Amino acid sequence: MPAALSSTAETCSAWYDQAFNAYQAGHFDAAAAALDHLFALNGTHADGLHLRGLVAFASNDAASAQ
Repeated sequence: MPAALSSTAETCSAWYDQAFNAYQAGHFDAAAAALDHLFALNGTHADGLHLRGLVAFASNDAASAQ
């Protein structure tokens, strides 16, 4: 894998991990902010999209969770 792609994948993974950890800790605003960074790099990140729905639902924003 070229270095630029590897770096982007690692950065996406880091943003996802940060979002997931914030979600698990109940810090939904921080999770959403980390997901915003993730989607700036990869707008179709499947696990990120799923987590976005979980964060929205946990934040009582069911409309965004769909």
